[in-house]
Amino acid sequence: EGNITFEYRKVISVPNGQSITSVAFNGSSVFVGTSSGSVIKYRIRKISSGDIVKWTSINKRERRIGRSPVQQLVLMQGSRNEIVSLCGGVIKFLSPRSLNIRMEVPISGVTSFCINDGYPYYGLAVALRKKLRIYHMDYEDWSIFKDIQLTSSPSKLFWNRKYICVSVGKEYMLINDSGKGKSLCKFSGKPVIYVLPTEDIVLKIDKNIMFVYNNGRCSRDTMELSCAAEDFAFNF
Repeated sequence: EGNITFEYRKVISVPNGQSITSVAFNGSSVFVGTSSGSVIKYRIRKISSGDIVKWTSINKRERRIGRSPVQQLVLMQGSRNEIVSLCGGVIKFLSPRSLNIRMEVPISGVTSFCINDGYPYYGLAVALRKKLRIYHMDYEDWSIFKDIQLTSSPSKLFWNRKYICVSVGKEYMLINDSGKGKSLCKFSGKPVIYVLPTEDIVLKIDKNIMFVYNNGRCSRDTMELSCAAEDFAFNF
């Protein structure tokens, strides 16, 4: 209702010469991946003054994990409580407290990944050249469960229960951990995939946002946008 104005407020500044390449949040902690291969942990605090609410960073910790930009940061929820990073095609698991490297997956050439947080098992899916590789957690090690050959290299991944939603070429697909795939739809431009807490899979298709179940059927009415979106977010 009416006009909404958003005010830009600077909260975090990375060291000179670096730029932000990935971000993850955990309560009052913000984890930032940089162009120089570092992960920086910031603690932020809310400061209220009357009707004005501001946020400020109060301290930080930095850890160099590689020489290439940190492409992706994901926080594992539940009992494992780890940060999963992708830097220089290598996946590393970090402690959210100290940022020490706890584990490195023995594989290179990874372009993207997604995590299953424990239901029905802890899983890791990585995008390789024309291949999707799935790992299962075996005690405290990641063991290869299956390699799934694809017609093109996957670029965007999101795990939803027993299925992985993947963008392959210019097509969205649902793939289960046995390797069986189902085409959802074609798209153009940059692929965007999210999974809502309701388990709806959300896809960007040109000027539309589509909601589907794991069986591929639409779960809600498609949202039509006035222009093609680069990305979007939800508040649940």
